[in-house]
Amino acid sequence: MSRLFAISSFTVVVLLLSAQSASATPVWAGIFGNRNLTVENPNDPTDAFNGGNYQMVLHVNSAAGYDAIEYSAGQGWGFVVTDLGAGGRNTSARFGPFDDSPNGRNSFGDHLPNELYDSFMGFKNHPTACNAGVIGDPDSPCAPTIAASGGIFRIDVPNGIYRFVAVAGSASNNHVSRFLVEDGGSGSPADLDLDNAKFVVLVSNHDQARNDNPDRGDGDGGNFAVVGFDGLLPPEPVAPGVLPFFTNMDADGLPTDGDANSPLLTVTQGYIRLHFLQGNSNAGDGGEADANGADLVLFEAHNVIPEPSTFVLAALGLLGMAGGVRRRRRRD
Repeated sequence: MSRLFAISSFTVVVLLLSAQSASATPVWAGIFGNRNLTVENPNDPTDAFNGGNYQMVLHVNSAAGYDAIEYSAGQGWGFVVTDLGAGGRNTSARFGPFDDSPNGRNSFGDHLPNELYDSFMGFKNHPTACNAGVIGDPDSPCAPTIAASGGIFRIDVPNGIYRFVAVAGSASNNHVSRFLVEDGGSGSPADLDLDNAKFVVLVSNHDQARNDNPDRGDGDGGNFAVVGFDGLLPPEPVAPGVLPFFTNMDADGLPTDGDANSPLLTVTQGYIRLHFLQGNSNAGDGGEADANGADLVLFEAHNVIPEPSTFVLAALGLLGMAGGVRRRRRRD
């Protein structure tokens, strides 16, 4: 490949990505929990999705409630059935080790947007322990040392290049969360080919036992992993009362003192799959370990470059920006 083509590719990519925040379109945006809330999305000024409000993914602990949040082509979003024969936990076991207890808390007050952070949906009671003793350190992912455990939320989206906004964690538990987004795919989390699948890491391993909320006592939770980009962030909590604490994630899904920086994922299959995964759980400054999770409060998928050309895809791939496999990076 000529130097001229490489320079031209870089120039095209820089020009395209420099306009992202202005052109980013929220193709899907939802909040997860057991309170039927109507919350305005601050990242959707043109009301491009759902009239400018988040889609409520409502947790109702009944067979009918789980039918309503199961993926269907007509709805275009929902949890994927990964175990056809499972009928436990009011039929939620069809999604994997789903946390069927409606997780409503009273930590951050009853005013919006704070109230949305008092609830989440997630997974629990994973079949195999994952901690530093098993994995070798407290930060690396559980898989492939042990089989990945968790669930999948599918969203049908137009092809294009995407970035994300998300909030992961619990208001009052020391849970641990790991989240990936995959371009298409099939099967359960354990079926993900870590070497060949196209995915990005949103949250590598947010362990709330090791990341406390400085405004609350140890073990009380409330420190959330936050994914965002170019100033697009989840709704900002407001006084009065105790506020949730946010830890920004970088482009590798690792905590950063800088701005949240979502990775880029090139979507070619017409849908994405958000993996809720078991994390590496260890005691720390926030208190005792609690191996349940991953927990999700909010998720947005933003189309930043619609249906990119072959040239742009080649340029992105050349520069390592296309959102294929992201190798994990261990923190010292």
